Amino acid sequence: MRNYIVTTQELARHVQRRSESFSFFSFVLVLTQRFLNLRDDTMQTLRANADGYDGFHGLLPEMRSVTKNLLRPGPDLDELLGAQMDAFTYTLRKAAAGGAHSGKLLAWLGQTFFLANARSFYGPENPFASEPELLDAFIDWEGGLLELVVSPAPWLTARKACAGREKLVAAMQRFFDSGRHQQASRLVQERTETSKKFGLSNAEIARSELMLLFAVTANAMPVAFWMLCHAFTDPNLLAALRKQIADRAVSADGNTRYISAAALKRACPLLVSTYRETLRVSANLASVRFVREDIWVADQYLLKKGAIVQVAGGQVHHEKEIWGADADVFRADRFMEEAAAAARAEGEHDQQQEDSGTEPRDGEKKTERAVPRPKNVPAASFRAFGGGMVICPGRHFAVMELIGFVATVLLAFDISETDGSALLLPEKNNCKLPLGSMKPVKDPRVTIQPRQGMEYLKWDLIL
Repeated sequence: MRNYIVTTQELARHVQRRSESFSFFSFVLVLTQRFLNLRDDTMQTLRANADGYDGFHGLLPEMRSVTKNLLRPGPDLDELLGAQMDAFTYTLRKAAAGGAHSGKLLAWLGQTFFLANARSFYGPENPFASEPELLDAFIDWEGGLLELVVSPAPWLTARKACAGREKLVAAMQRFFDSGRHQQASRLVQERTETSKKFGLSNAEIARSELMLLFAVTANAMPVAFWMLCHAFTDPNLLAALRKQIADRAVSADGNTRYISAAALKRACPLLVSTYRETLRVSANLASVRFVREDIWVADQYLLKKGAIVQVAGGQVHHEKEIWGADADVFRADRFMEEAAAAARAEGEHDQQQEDSGTEPRDGEKKTERAVPRPKNVPAASFRAFGGGMVICPGRHFAVMELIGFVATVLLAFDISETDGSALLLPEKNNCKLPLGSMKPVKDPRVTIQPRQGMEYLKWDLIL
């Protein structure tokens, strides 16, 4: 099978413009069957009008509509985020009460995000609340996803991943069989009803829901890891972030400090820019599609029907002609700019307003703000959430949970090497093909402890 790789934003833009000539979801379903071991009849149901080119019918188009509608800004997203903030508050307060402790940073973040997401999405009676050992099963499955894809006999060569998956499926099936999903988020309830409408059994729903759990956990965990590592290995950045967060997003009531995630997004452009720059350097994903018909791209390249085309996000994110000579360097303020308040008051693009950072204060003529992309960087050049008609519906949830969690850790804790010395920036694992954001070569052992002089404070992350 021919495989075309796109490494520039210019060609990526042309591919995005001809989205009807490509099939994204047909390729995704190839991976899905490998990941989940779904039955053949379930796969047939999923393949029916998978991309939605034949109108609004079929399981996947309806499922995408449900997910997109319930994860867009609004009361349903706010409810989901409120539950996530509560879960983070509980975990971080427990960590602060325990004093200094040492352990692997990525593993700690994995447990924190996994259990928080499980509660937020699947409710207080989610399978992982009563069976915390299922986290190990998830780690085994998630860690072996690539092997499940490439191996011709995964039941022999990826036994650990297969065993972990089956443990998760069994627990999720018990969850659906018992009706406990009726206490889950509206998103999970409506996804479940949509699946049943198309004839899926609880056993198959249990399998398919593992992809949602993977999507909301596998990417957030490494992004939080790199945000914290960049902050705690750069004293100037750490000080600037702490000051901006404390000045603009924190309120006090006695010994309790309330950190508002909405205020962080609205008024802390350096934090939002750090988040986006972290995505740029760590979200090294390829956007892959099947070619549905012979097509010329940019009037130069003929892509043949049946081939695969990959837009190499990592390459595009480091394109020096677009991002500048320092494209290979992490620069926390890359996604910030100074703008006249009057100019900003004029009609801006909806997406830019939706993702904007600060709002001007009364009397200010200029203010810093976070922007979706630096000036003169085309939309096709920032691919952390995909591009074109296929863009991650969870991006609004992701930005709020990540800036909220990271801001709370920055204010409440210090993170250092286990001998007390300053944290060293871990090396990225560039040799392993990522299915989510990149992870380090080695999970560093660190010491996490409450900040000196702030041990008496209680931190409450709110929406």
